[in-house]
Amino acid sequence: MPLLITRMTRALVGLAVAAGLAVVVAAPPAQATNATCTSSPRWVASHATWGVPSRMRVTYGEHFSFSAQLDTHCVGNTDPVQGTIWAGDTQFQVSADRGRTWRTVDSEPSYLVRWEGTWSIKRAVWVRVHTTGGRSYANDTWAPSTSSVVKLSVARHATLRVSGTRAKVAVAPAKSIRGLRVAVQVKRQGKWRTVQRPRASRRGVAVARLPRASQGAPVRVVLPAARGLARSVVRP
Repeated sequence: MPLLITRMTRALVGLAVAAGLAVVVAAPPAQATNATCTSSPRWVASHATWGVPSRMRVTYGEHFSFSAQLDTHCVGNTDPVQGTIWAGDTQFQVSADRGRTWRTVDSEPSYLVRWEGTWSIKRAVWVRVHTTGGRSYANDTWAPSTSSVVKLSVARHATLRVSGTRAKVAVAPAKSIRGLRVAVQVKRQGKWRTVQRPRASRRGVAVARLPRASQGAPVRVVLPAARGLARSVVRP
């Protein structure tokens, strides 16, 4: 019996010590700051520029990215040491219908955000940054907000090969050009003249036969603006 009491006593002492350590180590609960806050999303840079213009153009498959940050303002903070606590998510959103509906493609719980959209965007879209707002665990209230809108035009990725009187253009994504006609042009007397309008195959390939008289002359192919992609010119 004394041995059992001793073991029980040691166990109780151990629990008491552990409980005491827990009290010392555990962080005190956050004090409510009760701030009312607003944020203003601001474009910082793209893959090619500092600052982001209202219109940009990329080629399908080309690396591109956007970054943005939030300028914030709060009133009513009662704890200057703790500061205000951010709440909500910062979202990159795209629209394919000129801003009538928006789809979130990336979301981060942060003041600074960056999105890489390579391969994910296959047609022209409108891009914006949106914050959801919310209430933090310190009772700070954040209102939702939205950035300015950037129109992102997308051109097809294409390669043109000319061999003798044969011109072959391969386009990606294939479904963006499938069944459409492209304009094969030859430069004569300083002007571009269309010599043939072949139709692209289901694999996105169009082949044209050039006039023999045009051998050695500059050749290009004009891809039409269609199916959400921009008009573009392809050279060998």
